[in-house]
Amino acid sequence: MTPFQGKRITLRHTMNIAAAPAAVFPLLCPVREYDWIEDWSCEMICSQSGVAELDCAFKTGFPDEGEAYWVMSRNNPPAEAEYIRFVPGLMIVRLHLTLRPAGHDGCFIDVAHTFTGLSDKGNAAITEKIPAKHAQDISRLEQRLDHYVRTGSMLKTRGS
Repeated sequence: MTPFQGKRITLRHTMNIAAAPAAVFPLLCPVREYDWIEDWSCEMICSQSGVAELDCAFKTGFPDEGEAYWVMSRNNPPAEAEYIRFVPGLMIVRLHLTLRPAGHDGCFIDVAHTFTGLSDKGNAAITEKIPAKHAQDISRLEQRLDHYVRTGSMLKTRGS
């Protein structure tokens, strides 16, 4: 019997955001994402401060993957953050974010998602669904975050 071999891909994107890293970094937090991501939902499991911090843990439930558990594995404000997401029976995802200044009052966010399959279903998602979906999702997040830092309000895509 051949042992299971998880598939792995890393997908990268650089966001261009109209605010300095120090203004953007705090928004890359599961609690602060309620301010700028429409339909965002999470449950904080463990955080001393109530917001993102090293080793904080929270849970999400995205329709396409079900319940997922997150841990902040790196917290270097305002330059770098990393989260590990465990989706039982499906995959593990490492989300690495590096913020760097861009121009007078902007920043680039280098986003790297590394997906590792934990099952045949996870491997199939990594091969067949995630690359196209990732491009759409990350573009939408970039638009929403940039809109928020420019206007102070959430970009609404659904009826108010």
